[in-house]
Amino acid sequence: MRTLILLAMLLVPAVTFAGPLADAIDQDEANLYFSFETREGVWGNGDNVSIHLGDDREFHRGSRGWRGRDMTEGPAHVWIRLRDGRLRDMDVEVGGDPRVRSSTTDVGAIDPAEVREEMLRIAETSTDSDADEAIFCALITDGFDEWERVLAIARDDDRPDDVRESAIFWLGQEASAVA
Repeated sequence: MRTLILLAMLLVPAVTFAGPLADAIDQDEANLYFSFETREGVWGNGDNVSIHLGDDREFHRGSRGWRGRDMTEGPAHVWIRLRDGRLRDMDVEVGGDPRVRSSTTDVGAIDPAEVREEMLRIAETSTDSDADEAIFCALITDGFDEWERVLAIARDDDRPDDVRESAIFWLGQEASAVA
């Protein structure tokens, strides 16, 4: 029986995305912008993000006070800077009007499943500490349910500390909501 399962696993090709985001991220040098639909309960105003975690718990992040400011549910806006084939910077905002940045390639609106896959791939493979933002980006995608992969990132000693800490933080936030 084990032999049949192993044989079936070898014969079934792995699912990979070859969409516009995957192509854009595989460049050596690029300034990229894309957007995607967030999961329910993710709100923002361009400066701040609020995530409803269940019950009466919420997570807030941002540089300016969020109370009293207009918050909208999605979409997310992402800017990525790649240099020498490495992730050098990633900014994720939710809601608001995306700020136009010069010398940026607009990849467009991306399917949340492709965003999720590419961001988790970055978090699983990148040696850059900015890859911690990739976990946040993945987990706010519509339809996110990849907690096993986030747990594997948290346990992976080869991941940068910032990336592992981000994975542990989000596992704690979501696990406490479920518990």
